[in-house]
Order: sequence, then structure tokens, then C-alpha cells
Amino acid sequence: MTLTLITMLVVASIAGCNSSGDSRSTSPSPATATPSIQIEKTDELIATLKSQKTINDQLTVIYERYEPLLDRSDSLTGPDTNQDGIRDDIEAFIDVLEVTEPVRKA
Repeated sequence: MTLTLITMLVVASIAGCNSSGDSRSTSPSPATATPSIQIEKTDELIATLKSQKTINDQLTVIYERYEPLLDRSDSLTGPDTNQDGIRDDIEAFIDVLEVTEPVRKA
């Protein structure tokens, strides 16, 4: 009797470990999630970026305008909503650059 009761408790506790409280089932998949920070590419911003001679010059323009968007927490990794390995704030800066796709992915 005692052995049966213990067995039932063990089975019930193991079965309850992966019940409906699983947070992974409610979070968006990395493929569909969008970064938490996005910069609107206005015509004026695009023209300003295209007029810059180097990527560094473009990044300087972006930094001067959108520096407050950068994550200033103590976490080195920062937020990464879509789990692609790039912090959302840095990804927003990269996404707004006026460069070819191979350069952007480099």
C-alpha cells in the first residue's frame, strides 16, 4: 500500500512538471518575434544616411539621433526579443543603415 502511494505521488509530480504552466508555449517563436526597438526609416533619414561616405558616418548620424534607445542596463547581452543573438538596440541601428544586404549581414 505504501509503495503504491509513493509510486503514484512520484508519477503525479513528474507529470505535473511540464503542465500548462510551460511559458514556452505562450511566447512568440524567434522567427516571428520582432525586435523590441525599431527605428522608423523616414525619407529624410534615408536621404541623410545615403549622403554619408562611410558606414561609420551613417552610424554616427544614427547614434546622434537615437542614442537614448540604447540599452543602458548592467546586462551585456541586453534584450534580444527575436533570439537571433543580436541585441535589439544594436539590431535597430544595423537595420536602419543604408547598405546592401550582404554588407548588412556581415
